[in-house]
Amino acid sequence: MLNLELHTAIEHIREAALSDGSKIGLQLPEGLVADCSAIMDDLSREFPTFRFVILANVVYGACCIDDVAAYALDCSLLLHFGHSELVSSDRLLVPTRYVRVTIDIDTDKLIAAASGLETGSGPVHLLSTAQYLGALPIIAAKLEALGIPAVMPATPGLAPGEILGCTCPVLPPAARCLVICDGRFHVEAIGKAVPDAVVYKFDPFLGRVLREHILPDTDGRVDLVDRTRAAVADRGLGRVGFLLGTLGRQGSVPLLRRLQGLVARRGGVGVTVAMAIMDEDRVRHLADGLDMLVLLSCPRLALDWGQQFEGLGMPVLTANEFYGVLDNGVRDEMRGGYPLRNYDPGCVYTSSW
Repeated sequence: MLNLELHTAIEHIREAALSDGSKIGLQLPEGLVADCSAIMDDLSREFPTFRFVILANVVYGACCIDDVAAYALDCSLLLHFGHSELVSSDRLLVPTRYVRVTIDIDTDKLIAAASGLETGSGPVHLLSTAQYLGALPIIAAKLEALGIPAVMPATPGLAPGEILGCTCPVLPPAARCLVICDGRFHVEAIGKAVPDAVVYKFDPFLGRVLREHILPDTDGRVDLVDRTRAAVADRGLGRVGFLLGTLGRQGSVPLLRRLQGLVARRGGVGVTVAMAIMDEDRVRHLADGLDMLVLLSCPRLALDWGQQFEGLGMPVLTANEFYGVLDNGVRDEMRGGYPLRNYDPGCVYTSSW
């Protein structure tokens, strides 16, 4: 059952104490766009003197929060539905409140389907996307009652057990993981960060626990860093193109400035281009005369779909990988897997705002 938690949205609007005629922006993830008219109707009945605006740009996650569009539309408040608070409101152009959408799941069915976990050793690491976080303590208690130790690993800035496609909690080698989500995008983050993890996924829509076999591709990415390091040693950094993602807050201006400073201190030249959608066709005409590209947006663009840039004939790196070119310590950290920690504020190569 889907819980839009409109009571939370109503409380946020009341607390904002807006004047009559104020404009409120509503932003929903792709899976909830079909509900936007019903949400706007309900809120309009509760607040007939306010105007509500649906922001229809693509929303893959809270990194796509569109405070820039809300500001341009003169919104006094932005309500972002469905995701955790990755970017705090005090760093956005418009006062912003997050409304967490939750989905009820049958925890008894999950426990019955997960009975095979009893044969494993060590604790089960419980993880989920934002919609199912409320079920994790219940699942943990039920597993513990069966004699299966359960933990909810945490990343600074995220809720215990929360996983993003770009940010995976720090897990021990060969960790046993039970992930509640649909699709594969978030599960794949575990396979990249901890290649030898044993991953089970409970899909609430199928009602089954499935063993996920994720083929790690981290070795190739580490090799790319090594090859890039060798090239830099031979000829210097040269001209480095920074592609700053402008889709919501995927790109980080503070991170861009740090990298620009590093390039300048190493004798290179940084060229910055801001763009919302990054693919080879859009990037090709910008790459002329550059020696490498660094994508300052969702790191999975380069990690999962990096082959789309192979025709450019130059390295296309994430910010993490670029730090690996400049810093042996970061490069060595990648040996055990790709540390997907994009929204971990304690990590120097994150996109935290």
